[in-house]
Amino acid sequence: MEIIDPKQKQEFEQKYQQREVVPPNPMGRVLAGIIIMLVGGLLLARTMGIYFPDWFFSWQMLIIAIGVFVGAKHNFHPGGWIVPILIGAFFLLDDWIPDFNLKPYFWPVALILVGMAIVLTPGSARRISARARKKFNSINAAESDSEDFLETSSVFGGVKKNIITKNFKGGEVSCVFGGAEINFSQADIKGRAVLEVNAVFGGAKLIIPANWTVQSSELVAILGGVEDNRVLQMGAGDPDKVLILRGNAIFGGITLKSY
Repeated sequence: MEIIDPKQKQEFEQKYQQREVVPPNPMGRVLAGIIIMLVGGLLLARTMGIYFPDWFFSWQMLIIAIGVFVGAKHNFHPGGWIVPILIGAFFLLDDWIPDFNLKPYFWPVALILVGMAIVLTPGSARRISARARKKFNSINAAESDSEDFLETSSVFGGVKKNIITKNFKGGEVSCVFGGAEINFSQADIKGRAVLEVNAVFGGAKLIIPANWTVQSSELVAILGGVEDNRVLQMGAGDPDKVLILRGNAIFGGITLKSY
């Protein structure tokens, strides 16, 4: 087992906090607001009789606009917002060039786009390098099967996990044409933890203790859904146990529950 002194461990934890628990850049919201105003202005111009091509207000352009909106909200950092833009462009091109008959190529291209979404999602860049995580886990590993960091992927299948660590630090859940159920009811948090959740043509279900404070404002639904079905009680959330959820539901769903 590789041993690291406490100072190294502390430096790593500080680095993790700096990279993970970062408040959203307000410029992203400003750009998103500007895009909404531009769309409203275009609709107003159309209502006033100004000519626009038929495709300009098509459902394909709507999907592209959603992707641009989400991208602007996240300062166009690499992520799942690229997928709806490419899907919209694909079908728009099919309408523009009907002789090519691109529809039979949709599913192969869709799978490629899904793969791109996984690769380009910020969590996939591994905020914590594999080597550093291995070192960190070697220090904190006990005889039990507890995991301070969570990494799980479900592709054309299903995954169920019970997290029992008493010092959950964050991680990543990816569902592509599959599902994942992550149960935190026996887990605990000391401070703040960030969990990246991405559901692309799939679904993720998170069972979260009622005494955790959950921040889910950074979960984005693109032709999908994010449902918070937790039973909320006044004063139940502990400010010292904060779970920050980030990610995307693209043609999929993310559900939050508590018992």
